Amino acid sequence: MLANDVLALSTLLTDTQAAAQGLTSVPASSAASSSADAGAITSPAQIGALVPAVPAAPAKPKAKAKAIWADDDSALTQPYVEDPSDLRKRPEYEVRYKQRVGVYDMYSGMDFEKDPSSMRCEEMVIVIQMPQTRSAADVVCDVKETVLDVRSEQYKLILPLPRKVYTNKGAAKWDDRAKSLSVTLVVNYEDYVTKIL
Repeated sequence: MLANDVLALSTLLTDTQAAAQGLTSVPASSAASSSADAGAITSPAQIGALVPAVPAAPAKPKAKAKAIWADDDSALTQPYVEDPSDLRKRPEYEVRYKQRVGVYDMYSGMDFEKDPSSMRCEEMVIVIQMPQTRSAADVVCDVKETVLDVRSEQYKLILPLPRKVYTNKGAAKWDDRAKSLSVTLVVNYEDYVTKIL
């Protein structure tokens, strides 16, 4: 009779603890079936073992009807990962910021939304040093909203951009003397909202 009272109490406690922790409980009768055959519970471990509840798998968003692949399949949506099979060098580069400043900004400070930080710059200029590249015809440049992809026979640069840019605005200029490519990108501030206090 004492064993039945202990089993009833353990079932009650196990169900209460499991509900508080989001776990499901294994019935005490199956957990203690071997000890019930022996006639007594020999350790606290035999009082209703807890098993973690299996969470439901999140539903995948539906793919567009005419899409060739999903957005997750594109390598450019994934973080930059070095491809070990590609032996091209990663060139040195420098990111510069440009801001349009007028007379009112310089002398009277009339534009209260501008400050000298890089957060208010309208353009990013990325200067890529490619000393082994002969001409601009050997360079392929692709601009995505958050990634700049520049490749040549000797170099490969996939650069995640610090801010979103317009893909259809901007320019690229090859400097034959310095053997460098300057890519000017116009920053997209559509989702960037600031409040002046």
